[in-house]
Amino acid sequence: DRSALQSVAELVRTQMRRDDAPARYYIDKNPLNFRHLDLIGALFPNARIVHCRRGARDTALSLWSQHFAHPDLGFAYDFSTIALVAKSHERLMAHWRSRLPLAILDVDYEALVADPAAQLRRVAQFLELPDAAIAQESVTAAADAITTASVWQARQPIHTQAVGRWRRYAELLPELSTLFAES
Repeated sequence: DRSALQSVAELVRTQMRRDDAPARYYIDKNPLNFRHLDLIGALFPNARIVHCRRGARDTALSLWSQHFAHPDLGFAYDFSTIALVAKSHERLMAHWRSRLPLAILDVDYEALVADPAAQLRRVAQFLELPDAAIAQESVTAAADAITTASVWQARQPIHTQAVGRWRRYAELLPELSTLFAES
């Protein structure tokens, strides 16, 4: 029922405000958020989803080499399981696109690091923000705003060094070539 959904949405909003400084937008970049787009859409029908994608082999290496505290991310320590989750992710995103009325923008990591200005303009347009707002907010974001495993990476200047990074490990980690499609 709609009133129950509104109550839950208000609870989520309250939780975000409690944990974070007041903001115009809230971003949750958990790699498993794609599983809950139906709930997100039900709670926040005007939500806009920025779906970041990256080459499968680089994603697998990045996941595998990171320590995640949350048990839901336990799959990240086994390449076969990472491959299964990646395939399931693709299928579920196709399902959501066909079923949900949510606005979804795909942003490829490789395009973002190759031409950040162009991709940030796309995101700004999608979010109906002036281009300058995205550029300014990305430069002036609070130093303590990021509390995830990627905190160190997020504080680095945008670069292309991680594109194709998997190739440096291919000989040691043949699973990267055998389990993941060329990207």
